[in-house]
Amino acid sequence: MLTEATLTPFRRALLAEIPPDDRHLAAAPSIAFVWPTETCSIGCAHCNFSSRPRRKGAPSDVSLAPAQLVAWLVAAEARGVTLCGGGEPLDEPAFCDEVVALAGRTALDFAIYTSGVSLCAPIAADDQVARWRRLRGDDHAGRFWVRLSLDRFHAERVGVVPVCDWITAIDRHAPEWKVSLRALRVVGDDTLDLVAAGVGGQIEERGSSARLRLPSGRSLVVERMSFIFDGRGAPELLARRGLSLPEDDRRALAPWQALVGRTRRIGRPLSRPLTVGVRHVDLEVHADQSVHVLESQPADARLKLGDHGWADIRDSYYRDPLIHLVATGGLPYAARFLRQAIEGGVAPRSTVPFSIEQLADRAVLDWMTAAAVVELQSDFGYPERAVALARERLKDSARHVESV
Repeated sequence: MLTEATLTPFRRALLAEIPPDDRHLAAAPSIAFVWPTETCSIGCAHCNFSSRPRRKGAPSDVSLAPAQLVAWLVAAEARGVTLCGGGEPLDEPAFCDEVVALAGRTALDFAIYTSGVSLCAPIAADDQVARWRRLRGDDHAGRFWVRLSLDRFHAERVGVVPVCDWITAIDRHAPEWKVSLRALRVVGDDTLDLVAAGVGGQIEERGSSARLRLPSGRSLVVERMSFIFDGRGAPELLARRGLSLPEDDRRALAPWQALVGRTRRIGRPLSRPLTVGVRHVDLEVHADQSVHVLESQPADARLKLGDHGWADIRDSYYRDPLIHLVATGGLPYAARFLRQAIEGGVAPRSTVPFSIEQLADRAVLDWMTAAAVVELQSDFGYPERAVALARERLKDSARHVESV
């Protein structure tokens, strides 16, 4: 994992000149998206994390302690914790159990993104839901939310029965929990139909969204998520399975495919939500304890929660103009600058335009940081010294491109 020591000399000097922002960014984290593991026993073909495979009996890669995590989030005044990540959370059942129990003694909301099954630590949905219901107890203040992944790629690996089992188990043991289905926004995927048949429910289409009405009368939201073109998530995977993007998404994707090539990584051009801003900031916490601002931060200065409280991490991260850039206009705003860098010869065509997290080329990282300072100087009131450093860095980049 990259640490503070990997900052380029330019970024180190620049960030030292910029005070942490306290006007455009939230004071406390909203949701911490926690990775219990970075390996996965499922291994879906479209995994944008390209998670390493996990086999039964394989050692855990977790160095994050549940008690430490929950205490850190409570001290940070976070609103909730969501277990998710590059791996399947259920592959670490003891970790999940303890977070469920500990979070239930606080006001933290709890959520989990899951395929509904672990191939290396299998347990029946009925048993798991009943166990979590006991661990959670009746006196918790926060809500409990299970979000089940549902698409052709998951179905290829584990079928749709696990999703059906979780829906019926929650209906039986924990009807107060919130449940939703996380499907892909693609054309030709019939897995929702299969689940509806499996639970005896009916699908109610509502424009771009849908609901699954259960025999009990309960209605589950179907969240249609955008396809991510990163890791193993290449466009060609859809065509091979008879799937396609909606017309609006195809049109939005086309200019980026033309820029970097149809099989290249593009990132999240179809995603819309902001992950950091004046009202909220979402965090990602990895199995090795490293913390970063979700989708909004390069990987060159990440700190670990075992070493730093939220106040220290906020003081460090909120100086970064790249976080400020995403807070102002989301990943599309940052992608606009990366497009300029690619077209101008500053960045290679292999650059992922809709990803700050994947910015690893140190020269491109410097250029993007400098460009963000110049763009945002009036809004964020950067010191004159910082603006001067940024302008000089952009001039150096222009001279280098001209000389090549």
